[in-house]
Amino acid sequence: MASITTPVTVVAQPYNTSGNGGRKLVRLSNGWLVAAVHKGSASPFTNIFYKSEDNGVTWTRLCSLSTVLQAGNTVAMVSKGTRVFVLQKDGSAQLGFATFDALTQTDVAITTTVLDSGQTDLGPTPTLAINNAGTELHAAWASKNSTYPNSFNIRYAKGTIDGNGNVTWGSVEQVTKYNTSGSDIINPCIIFSTEPIIFTNTTGSVSAAGWITCFKKSLSSYNVYSSGYSNWGNVGVNSGASSSYPPSSPCAVVDGNGVIHVVWHGKDATDTSRDNVRYSKSTDGGVTWSAATKLTSGNTYDQRNASITVDKDNKIFVVWQGKSSANPNYFEIRVVSYDGASWGTITDLTSGAIGNHRQYPSALLDKTVQITSPPIIYQDTQDSKVKFLGTWTTNQNPSITLTSPGDNQTLAEGNTMPVAGEASDADNGNVVTVKYKINNGTARAIASGVSDGSSPLSFAKSLTYSNKRLWDGSTDVTGADLAENVDHVLTVWAEDDQGGKSAEITRKFRVSHNKPPAITVDAFTPVQSGLIPPDLITISGTVSDPDGNTVTVTGKANNGAPQTLLSGVSGGNWSFSFPVSALQEGGNTITITATDQFGSSTVKTFNVNNAITKTPLDKGVARYKVTPPLGAAKEILAWMQREIGDLSVDGAASFVDAGQSEQYMTMAKSSVDLAHGIAEDEFVASVADPKADIVFKQTFTRTNTDSSESALKLVGVIE
Repeated sequence: MASITTPVTVVAQPYNTSGNGGRKLVRLSNGWLVAAVHKGSASPFTNIFYKSEDNGVTWTRLCSLSTVLQAGNTVAMVSKGTRVFVLQKDGSAQLGFATFDALTQTDVAITTTVLDSGQTDLGPTPTLAINNAGTELHAAWASKNSTYPNSFNIRYAKGTIDGNGNVTWGSVEQVTKYNTSGSDIINPCIIFSTEPIIFTNTTGSVSAAGWITCFKKSLSSYNVYSSGYSNWGNVGVNSGASSSYPPSSPCAVVDGNGVIHVVWHGKDATDTSRDNVRYSKSTDGGVTWSAATKLTSGNTYDQRNASITVDKDNKIFVVWQGKSSANPNYFEIRVVSYDGASWGTITDLTSGAIGNHRQYPSALLDKTVQITSPPIIYQDTQDSKVKFLGTWTTNQNPSITLTSPGDNQTLAEGNTMPVAGEASDADNGNVVTVKYKINNGTARAIASGVSDGSSPLSFAKSLTYSNKRLWDGSTDVTGADLAENVDHVLTVWAEDDQGGKSAEITRKFRVSHNKPPAITVDAFTPVQSGLIPPDLITISGTVSDPDGNTVTVTGKANNGAPQTLLSGVSGGNWSFSFPVSALQEGGNTITITATDQFGSSTVKTFNVNNAITKTPLDKGVARYKVTPPLGAAKEILAWMQREIGDLSVDGAASFVDAGQSEQYMTMAKSSVDLAHGIAEDEFVASVADPKADIVFKQTFTRTNTDSSESALKLVGVIE
């Protein structure tokens, strides 16, 4: 917690902090505070910046703006990271802009660039806002020009912030077009909700002088100023307004829920002689407004120049300069808070010597801190100083360590990339989420947990590389194929629920695309003739995988079932044999497929034409392998029945020891005619010693290939 309850000196000079529509105090991402004050007590007039690196305990001069000003021309200031953006009135005819990085800025006078020129006069304090993403600036100011010479009107410009903090401003827009002498639209305060919104008050004896007016380009209504007087839609904030009691000096904020809160000061029919602070809010983006609430009341003491802020818990704080019975003639800084349900008790933040003012408070707007007492700077006329006080708790950014993966890995098909480490958050109760992304892809959560302020949150996730992408289970986390031979980037960081973010940790990696197996085919005789159905055809070759993956090789003929030739090897020789009988007449397709373990495959196909030639035979041979029940035999006796005619059958037998080549002997043959045109041949063969390998062979012969006689029955015995 940072706590300054006794005001400390920012600068011991009677410098000015007025202009509550433009912030004079910012907090940088590194925790530094930067305050802007106006030196208007003596020429040369200028705006000066001071910094505190220790939460407001001590302050040192940072830099200044070089442009010569008129007295009272204070600044508006916002920040992003450690960069500060500033608007100021440069003389009487133009608006100047400047930016600097507080980390590297030296104490020199910075020259502003012209944002708006050709005006005949400008209001003393412009106003500046930055969008939530930190990519846009929105500026507004009051000026007179040759087109509207009789009245101050509101002008607006939008600036785009690049990655280096440089700002490119768009063209200036004329928001209002009033031109009535004695009436001015002044004291702008700009905020950014979903679009820029500007709040002003009007002086003079016109009806609009009773209103705090909300200008918003998307508004379709023109309740205070008609389209003839305003290019932006507008609506009155303070219901029941009366030009008899013109309000002044609006200041606004948007809380974390999008609710807009506005404060101002002015008189009314009840308290006709003294200013009081009023408040209104809008829950619909500025379209409608709640009835105004008087935060102060009474017709005895003035309450003026309110500055409003909001913290990360959406608690509202309003500070202002006000008088009370304790110091009835001089201002003190006062505060009241709103917790969303009710307003608290007004308290005095300062208590100085009677006879001096504490005035022009400017509250810090930083929705990442928790506020106990709003950090403010103000002018103290008692000892001619600018002072600071406030009590707040800052959210500390989480930190992260990454134990894996290592840097510069190369992922092959099926490899995993573990993402593991620890995240820490010193703020007890913060919800910490660890996230990652691949290249510039979608941010995805790895783990989430509630910090106890000391124990780290461990996280681990395993990403798998497959089919040119990284996967978290079945979720594609890259969204596009990862190219080979280029660096890809894994980015990991931690965020908390208070807007804090750790530094990003990156790891480079590359990928190797899975390549299909390679098949080679051995030389093959393209034309083979004289084959009969039992004959085998053989195709052979080799397979290898360029990634060293294991491979399965299959072969099939036509639509037959695939036959596994190799399995679970990184390479080797394959051979596929199939009988002629597996082929259909005409065209056939033989398919050899090699598939790696990840499903990547290569297919080789062969077209085989089976041209069948049917040639009648006049001689045929049948061989029978005989298996002796006792393991060996020495005699065969067989009987063959056949049709009588052009068919002759001869027998031969081979008796050899196991493993020897066949050696045939002619079998003794005798024949006898049976009834009905059938004859029976008897065949006998024997050897002296029993043999294990026995083959019985018959030779069928006919003299005329048109003959139709056939063998009918074969029986036999062995001994």
